[in-house]
Amino acid sequence: MGKVLHASYSGYFPTCIIDGTPTPPEEYLSLTLEEAMALFWRVRTWEARASGLIADAATSANIEYTSNSYSEMTPSIVIEEEKNLVCKGSETFFFSRDATATITPNGGTPYNIDGTINFQYIFSSIKKAGSTYYPSFTISSINSLTSFYTSKIGTYKITYLGEDIVGDLFGTDGSSGNAIIEVRAKEYWSYGGTYDTITGQPL
Repeated sequence: MGKVLHASYSGYFPTCIIDGTPTPPEEYLSLTLEEAMALFWRVRTWEARASGLIADAATSANIEYTSNSYSEMTPSIVIEEEKNLVCKGSETFFFSRDATATITPNGGTPYNIDGTINFQYIFSSIKKAGSTYYPSFTISSINSLTSFYTSKIGTYKITYLGEDIVGDLFGTDGSSGNAIIEVRAKEYWSYGGTYDTITGQPL
C-alpha cells in the first residue's frame, strides 16, 4: 500500500508510532507492518461468533455461549469512504454484536442471558519494537476478556486477508473453559475497484 503524509514521518498510519515493547502484552496485537496496515486501511466491516463453555469461578456456574453463527458487528463510528480513514488515526475502532449464553448455576436451573461480543483496536498510540507493530486492542464477551483477568478460559481468533491471529481469553481467578470468540473480516474497502470487497484480494 502507499504511504500517507503525517507528522509522525512513518507514512504508514495517520498517527505517531512509539518505539518500545508494550506492557502488558495481552492488551496489544503483535503484527507485521503489512498486517497492521491491512487492519487499519483494508478492513471495512467485521463479523463475529462465540461458542464453548466457561466454568466461572466467581459465580460457581457454567456459561455456555450460544451465538455460534457469524453475525455482522455494528461499528461505533461510521466511515463512508476510504479517504476518510486519513482523519481517523486517533479514533477507537469499536465493533459490537448481540450475543447470548446459557447460565447453569451449580445445582440450579439453567437460564439464558443476553450480552454482546465486542472488538476494538486503537492506532493512536501504536508501538513498534524491531519489525513488530503493536496496536492496542480488546475482545470481550460475557465473562471473558483478552486482558485484566488472570485464568485462561479459551481462545480468540481474528481473521483477515487469509491470516489468523490467535491468543488467549481470560476469566476470573480460578475459572477454566474452552470458549472461543472468532472475529473475521466481512467486507473490505475497494479503493476504486482495486480490491475485491469480499475477499480483499486484488482484482
